[in-house]
Amino acid sequence: MRHWREIALNQDKVPLDPNWDRYYEYDLLNILQTLTVRSNGVLVGYVFMLVHPHLHYASTVWAQTDIFWLDPAYRSGWTGVRMFREVEAGMRRLGVKVVMVNTKLHFEADRGTIGKLFERLGYKPTETIWSKFIG
Repeated sequence: MRHWREIALNQDKVPLDPNWDRYYEYDLLNILQTLTVRSNGVLVGYVFMLVHPHLHYASTVWAQTDIFWLDPAYRSGWTGVRMFREVEAGMRRLGVKVVMVNTKLHFEADRGTIGKLFERLGYKPTETIWSKFIG
């Protein structure tokens, strides 16, 4: 809920309602890969990756973020860098060749640090996604 409250747009019109059956299905198919970050056993972050051959490049396995979040208390320092380096290591073990990470422009505008994190890790901006609530 904290993640949704912090990042989701149109909260008054689009309720948080995860499709748990689909997550379970993706987990059984080894499409969903999850990394958790814990401090003294308490969950403080996570990354959910969807891993599969790309529809346009069937011979190449890609990983696309579904969601990621890190508790604000852990965003300074190296926790975010370590989190995504561990994600990359796990993706390499699965044969992934390309990792795609989605970020929210309004989140970046408010905080100004998420782009720096990914630049530090060697990522480059490659697409813009436009959205519109049509409701």
